[in-house]
Amino acid sequence: MPKAMPIRLAEPRGGPGAPTLDPPLDDAAWVQDTLVALGIVQPTQLVHDEVFVIDATRRNRNWIVNINRRPVAVVCSRTHATADAFRAEVDLHGQLASSDHLAQHVPPLLASDAEQRLLAFTHVGSAIDGWALHAQEMEPPLRFATQFGALLAAVHSNSESFSGVLGAATPWVLSIHRPPLEMTRSLSTASFELLRQIQSDLTLCHALDMAADSWRSTSLIHGDVTWANVLVTGNCSELHLVDWELAQRGDPLWDVAGMLGAYLVFWVHARRSPPAPGPSLPGL
Repeated sequence: MPKAMPIRLAEPRGGPGAPTLDPPLDDAAWVQDTLVALGIVQPTQLVHDEVFVIDATRRNRNWIVNINRRPVAVVCSRTHATADAFRAEVDLHGQLASSDHLAQHVPPLLASDAEQRLLAFTHVGSAIDGWALHAQEMEPPLRFATQFGALLAAVHSNSESFSGVLGAATPWVLSIHRPPLEMTRSLSTASFELLRQIQSDLTLCHALDMAADSWRSTSLIHGDVTWANVLVTGNCSELHLVDWELAQRGDPLWDVAGMLGAYLVFWVHARRSPPAPGPSLPGL
């Protein structure tokens, strides 16, 4: 379960104003000062103990801000991002917010802090992510697949206005069997063994080369499509796509593969046997 904590006064780690490379979520004073600086809470709310923070860390350090027992914002850390990458993500959210087709599917960006690499988004009400939705269902809900497919289609077909804020690069994993020399110097023993196994499979190496050669940067892509990054409200009536950190100009098939990969993982973990023949997934 996520760890919750009320905001209390304490000396910030590293002293007031010190750059934070790893957000100290256990340092209540740092969290308090950061939330005030971002404009998420008011100092008077801290005095009256109206603010409650829930640690929701996944790949990145995240926390959910509750005011008067109501979630109002999600603060996300991007400490590993370069200044240019952080600025590009902020600019992208500005473009998404003005898109007639996508604005309703992306939580609004409330504030950002370039120095500490923090983004604050509006919390999406009572939404659950795609994994939680499928955990409640005996079968993968087709209504979710329909809505998700339509959402990806909207992302991929409304790319013109995003061309100025996005980079374009072939995913590094497609050349994992041909790592640059500088990367091999820092590989662990386990990573070297994984690389050896990949390189020993000529069929896999050929498939990776074909995938890299066929990559076409033709549209906006999310870049990290998983069920964890899809928030669902109601009876799949609304879907929100979050965590656009890896968005770029790229091949839309990458996003589609991410969605289909989630179904494969679901089958491996939940079904344990080949699914019975059924209708194809709509919207894809």
